[in-house]
Amino acid sequence: MALTLGYPSAERVTLCATDDVAARLEDLQDVLAQGPGRLAFTNGVHVRALLDHAEDPRWPELSGAVRDELGPVVAEAFPMRSGGEVVGVVTYHLQPGSSLALDAEDCQLVTDLVGAAALDHDGDHEWGAVAGTGPWGDRSAIHQATGMVMVQLRVDATDALALLKAHAFTSGESLAATAHHVLDRSLDFPTTDTGEGGAP
Repeated sequence: MALTLGYPSAERVTLCATDDVAARLEDLQDVLAQGPGRLAFTNGVHVRALLDHAEDPRWPELSGAVRDELGPVVAEAFPMRSGGEVVGVVTYHLQPGSSLALDAEDCQLVTDLVGAAALDHDGDHEWGAVAGTGPWGDRSAIHQATGMVMVQLRVDATDALALLKAHAFTSGESLAATAHHVLDRSLDFPTTDTGEGGAP
């Protein structure tokens, strides 16, 4: 199980993941910008998906990556609501053929209770209220690394973050790990002068 706030936004942060499979599933959805969690957040509905090449054509890249890294996984994503607003998603992962202990209606009720308990009811949600600590520390590192890539390549934030996500995906590591490599200078994205004037 994983609990993620601010799903499609730049402030997206996974508050907890019960195991490595849950953590990697959330990271892949973030890197690839697709999956049942994003759909549950956007549409405010429960989404069930078998992530396998042959079974769910809605997210071919995610399905393939999950199957290759984790094996076929059933994902059950529930929107987490507070004060009438969808603020996050709780995603459960299961083996194919298994089911949740509670029915979907009860799972949604529990998810909404978590949302109400985790956030204020005034609708003024400050995702970065404790930035630099716990899971927000990783998100802060991603923001800092994005800024460094912007400077290195002279690109905007969207392109810089896309490059970080592409590197994370191709290297098979989490986005946070890639960000930390940029911050400790073990990874950079240098430009190469290809003009006719030769090497700089």
